[in-house]
Amino acid sequence: MPAPDPSILPAAYEWQEAVHELPGGLDLHFGGRLDRVELAYRVAGARGAPVVAVLGGISAGRNVFSLQPGAPGWWEDAIGPGRALDTDRYRVLGIDFLAAVTAARVPTSARCSRRSAPSTRRGCSSP
Repeated sequence: MPAPDPSILPAAYEWQEAVHELPGGLDLHFGGRLDRVELAYRVAGARGAPVVAVLGGISAGRNVFSLQPGAPGWWEDAIGPGRALDTDRYRVLGIDFLAAVTAARVPTSARCSRRSAPSTRRGCSSP
């Protein structure tokens, strides 16, 4: 989801969405290595406020909350202005999981094939 329309973003808010490449790659717990890993994230909330990392289940990602009608985040009921995790007091960090089909990128062959690349998940089987 792109950044919200600046006219609906409170003046004291920051909204940063980016992709970070892990320097030096990533050694995997179950063996193997990924040489190039990109991790997509979003930080949004009160500028300069403490950051709270919000990590959901396997299908949750960086779209934790939204300020745009019709584009709700996965924890919209709990996070946002005036809610339990008040984005007027905190910034929220949401991160896409590496094997997600979003901006976080792992080579497609690494997702489940043990023949061509190491697995990012336990239990994946080769096609």
